[in-house]
Amino acid sequence: MKVFIQYKTSSKVREIADGQQLIDVIESTFEISRNYISLLKYDADFNEYVDYEYPSSLEEKTKIRVVDSSPNIDYNYTVEHIDETAVSSHLEDINPEVILNLKPQWPLGIKLPIEDFSRQLLEALEKEKNLAWVQSSELVSHLANYAYKYKKYPNKQERLQICEELVNRFPYLKCEIGLEVGGWEIKLFNKLKKIRHSDPSLETELNRMKRKTNSGIVPKRMKLNPEKGEVNWAPDHIEGEDELSQTTHRQIMIEESKKSISFQNKIKTKSLMALTFSFRRNSINNNSTIQYLKEQYPLFFQEEEQYDELQRLTAVDIKESFKEVKAYSYQLLELFREKNSDSLKDIKIKIEAILQSSEDENMKASLGLYLLLYLLKEPVECFVEEVTSDVEDLQSVVLKIFAVGNFEDSNFCIVAENDILFRTNNFITAVGMLMPFFYDKYYVPKKYYFHSQIHSKVYNEN
Repeated sequence: MKVFIQYKTSSKVREIADGQQLIDVIESTFEISRNYISLLKYDADFNEYVDYEYPSSLEEKTKIRVVDSSPNIDYNYTVEHIDETAVSSHLEDINPEVILNLKPQWPLGIKLPIEDFSRQLLEALEKEKNLAWVQSSELVSHLANYAYKYKKYPNKQERLQICEELVNRFPYLKCEIGLEVGGWEIKLFNKLKKIRHSDPSLETELNRMKRKTNSGIVPKRMKLNPEKGEVNWAPDHIEGEDELSQTTHRQIMIEESKKSISFQNKIKTKSLMALTFSFRRNSINNNSTIQYLKEQYPLFFQEEEQYDELQRLTAVDIKESFKEVKAYSYQLLELFREKNSDSLKDIKIKIEAILQSSEDENMKASLGLYLLLYLLKEPVECFVEEVTSDVEDLQSVVLKIFAVGNFEDSNFCIVAENDILFRTNNFITAVGMLMPFFYDKYYVPKKYYFHSQIHSKVYNEN
């Protein structure tokens, strides 16, 4: 049958056997990936294009419209020689928000990886020969690797889709191992389990921990499949990005970080940080040290980039949240004053003394947020500590905010692994810059249970 296919400004008429072949034709005609397209079919009754449920049947001269959601990124710059001008020019066209919202989908149409089959296997399949054990094992391995590209844990329906495509392409396989398509699905299921067994990624590691009898292994605050805004979440990699391209991005960022902040190309640095986000999250989730992050992602330790990183993690614009923090802080300050507790007597005297000596609105807001720790009955000393030592002498293995001098002196340092990460004169800013580190269990000491409450109550609520 003939179908009319429209993609952007291009229109083509193509001959296809059935709806099953439609995706292959679209891929070859327009050179686009099936992973990021959806299809609309013209409905004459309504004179509108409606969703087409692939691979339902098609009629002669059906009109199909292809909607492409893939990123418009040019990955073709060379790695051997880094031309910063050229890279900058192509990065300026990248919208980091589009990059972060990409999420790989289960393929709209299954395409068997026949190009990966060995010559012996392909010959046996085409001649409908009984497969030897080695050939059967190879076939299932190719199917499992194909599924694993999209999901580590495909459900039964998705596994059956692959196996149904296999027996549609080679019908004699339906009875090759018994149980028809179901037999191949069982073999695929078992092969995927073997692949996951040797996969050290966070997702598989946590699922293995879940199956162990000792329920105390997985912290209650950890989810096995974290989503955006949750601890240890990491997005999928952007299509086309690999270790080679990431090395190039990091080299450019390192060179850019050597310039003073005012002379850095902000469009380029923001785009590079967005492009490297998924790889950086994987590195952090695999317990990378602070020193490693400073060497590989020096821009990560700039105040503006910390705000952007938190927005990539949570979709929260922390600059807007800062405005709301002040309003919450005033309320917390009043709530704290109403508390009658002997354990809070000393801190109340100290806070009142600061308020009497300072009319600064930012100081009042900072005190309100600081007092939230006491109201939540958290171990404040594990989070913030007042010291009189020199800044250069500050040491802490775990994440901590140091108030150098007195709290009212507004000299705050964030320290981890005995290294000063940030300095600021605003306590609210210090807490905000600490937040991206709270999205990885490696950097969060067990006593930091308050952090999620601060984030949800202060930074996320508007």
